[in-house]
Amino acid sequence: MKLGMPFYLIDRTGSLTGSDYVDIYQRLTLTVRCTARDASHAAYMIYNDRTSSTPLAALDFGPKNALGTISFVPSNASSNPIAMSMKTYLDRSGGFPGNNKSTARFSGSDGQEYKWKQHVEEGQDWTCSNVNTGRYIASYGSDPSGQTSQQLFTLEEDFVHLASEILASLLIVRHIEAHRL
Repeated sequence: MKLGMPFYLIDRTGSLTGSDYVDIYQRLTLTVRCTARDASHAAYMIYNDRTSSTPLAALDFGPKNALGTISFVPSNASSNPIAMSMKTYLDRSGGFPGNNKSTARFSGSDGQEYKWKQHVEEGQDWTCSNVNTGRYIASYGSDPSGQTSQQLFTLEEDFVHLASEILASLLIVRHIEAHRL
């Protein structure tokens, strides 16, 4: 059911190593869980807690926080997961680290190209838009209302079908920034 308003998902921990992203209207809950961590890699799964216990996406980072692989589980249960290197999935055309206006592009399963850009709006660490249309899709940063001190992941309602992809790409750009890759 469409309500005509974005999803406002509160990032319960703000941590890259696991968190719950809970919509303030209880329409969507995405969970990021660390499923393995040792010297050779760190693996994370993204779940939609409202619909399934099957992961929607998996992020597997290499040794010393290096970029690794990203995998998506297709909605068709009989299909195999789609896996690729994070470097292939995410084009870091704006450069990292230390670039105050970094940009990273990715292709969605809908065939459209999206980009994350850093520090576009005050209070937003990252903003995602459609490359071709310039349409705002999502953002991550401080709660502009000031009602919570936690970070807020805002997702336009028309793009909820891409929620796991958008969150996965956000986690990768935040990882790149945090580890100065």
